[in-house]
Amino acid sequence: MKDKSSFILYTDLIHTVQKMPRDKAGDLFVHILEYVNGLNPKTKDILIELTFEPIKQQLKRDLEKWNGIKSSRSKAGIASAKSRKKPTKATSVKSVEQNQQEATHSTVSVSVNDSVNVNDTVIVKKKKDTPTEYGKPAINELHSFLEEKVLIDGTKTQNRNYCNLLLKKMEKEFPRGDAVELIKRLVELGLSDEFHAKNITGFKYLYYNASKLMNLGKQSKKQTEKAPSGYGNLHSPHWKERSSNHNSEAKSLKELITKK
Repeated sequence: MKDKSSFILYTDLIHTVQKMPRDKAGDLFVHILEYVNGLNPKTKDILIELTFEPIKQQLKRDLEKWNGIKSSRSKAGIASAKSRKKPTKATSVKSVEQNQQEATHSTVSVSVNDSVNVNDTVIVKKKKDTPTEYGKPAINELHSFLEEKVLIDGTKTQNRNYCNLLLKKMEKEFPRGDAVELIKRLVELGLSDEFHAKNITGFKYLYYNASKLMNLGKQSKKQTEKAPSGYGNLHSPHWKERSSNHNSEAKSLKELITKK
């Protein structure tokens, strides 16, 4: 260990040293220093010899570990130096003439270090920047549609998840219908109802109340059979207009369900 300028002495050694007389503890420390400095110390004191032996073995293990690290670092340094010395092929581009149009023609002359000249014509076409749409198109369309109608509560991720669940629900229950258009119609029906209008603030509410919103369209047809109070008889202009609206709502909902 004489080639090293330092060594590790572990703190748990105190449990052994504390049980030794002070003079013996001092002799042990001197014995350790002589060993790490390569003096190959000898002792006739059995207490020093017994106490020093486990310390000696630990010092040997630490030395082996240090030599391994030293060797690895040395090899890595040599490999790095060799890689930096490797010659690189020099390539020079002598001229590039570019005419940026819809299709751009460029003449490139390349000179390589083995004195071979290569002339070629490169056609570069401009790519139009097109916005990238992420996620399921149907969800994007419905989310934008609802955003235009109401101030959406909850996170965007939560709303997209419930929108996806609602789409699957509509596709399962009405396989012949247009799920996207059907959900849009449910939104419009809900917003036309005093109770649902104040509660539709996201797709979570639409998902859990889809059946109730569907019933709004069905109830519209039933309401045409009996005039509500305040509208007079069935020949009243107000009732005829209201009846016509309800009939068109019920009809459009039915068409969406059986569209396909």
